[in-house]
Amino acid sequence: KTSIKIGIKKPIKFLHITDTHLPQYDENNPANAEERAKRKAFLKESFDYADKNDLTVIHTGDIMTFCNPDNLKFIDECFKNRDYIFAIGNHDFCKEGEYGDDPDNVERNISLVEPHFRSNLFFDSKIFNGELNVVSLSNGFFRITDAQLDALRAEVDKGLPILLCMHVPIFTPEHAKARMSIGDCAHLLGPSDDFLSKYPERFAFHRADNTTLRAIDYIKNVSAIKAIVAGHTHMNYEETFENGLVQIVTGATFDKYIREITVY
Repeated sequence: KTSIKIGIKKPIKFLHITDTHLPQYDENNPANAEERAKRKAFLKESFDYADKNDLTVIHTGDIMTFCNPDNLKFIDECFKNRDYIFAIGNHDFCKEGEYGDDPDNVERNISLVEPHFRSNLFFDSKIFNGELNVVSLSNGFFRITDAQLDALRAEVDKGLPILLCMHVPIFTPEHAKARMSIGDCAHLLGPSDDFLSKYPERFAFHRADNTTLRAIDYIKNVSAIKAIVAGHTHMNYEETFENGLVQIVTGATFDKYIREITVY
C-alpha cells in the first residue's frame, strides 16, 4: 500500500496492476495450461480485491505476453462493465512467434488488440472528482512521440494535478543500479550512455531519441505532474526526484504483486 500526498480534498484510491503476462496458448502442453490457469487466477483475484475495496484499476501494460484470442477473450471478461486506466505495454502487441520488443508489432497487430480496450491505447486521460487528472501514455518501445508530448502539455494546461501512468519507468542511476543487480539491463526510459554501454547489444534500441529526452525533461520538471505509476521491470521500486516528483513501480502480477495507491 502506498500513499501520495498532492493536496486534494477527497482521497482517491486505485489498485495498480502490471505485467500480468498472460502466456501463450497451447492446450496440448500441460505445463502451459497450468501456468495460464495460475496467471488468470492472479489477475481475477486482483480485480476481485479492487471490487471489494472500491478501487479503480490502473494496469500499466504487458497484461499479455502474446495477444492470442484466448488472452483477449479473458481480458474482455475482466474489463467488462468496469472503469479502468490502461497504459499498454510492448508485449500487448505481440503475437505468438513474434519478438516482444519489435515496434513493428504495433502496426501488424493494432487492429486485433485495439477493439478489446475502451480507451485510446497511446494517450488517454480521465478526471476523478474534478480534482485529479489520471493520464496514460504508451512508451513500451522506449519512445515518446511529439504527438504524445503535445497531448501531455494540453492536459497540464487543464490546471489539475496529474497522475501519469506509463509502462516503462523513467531512468535514474539509483533505479538502474537496483534493476541491474537482478539482470543485465535496467529496462528504464532514457538511460545514460554509461548504463547503455553495459547493456547487451540487443538492447541498443533503449537509447532515447531527442523527442523522448525532451518529454522526460518536461515530465520531470512541470509542477502539475505529481507522480508516475509504471511497471515493466518486474520489481517493486519507489523513488522521489529532486523536484518532488514521485515514481512508483510495482512488481509483476505473476509474482503475486499488486499495489493499493491512495492519492490525497
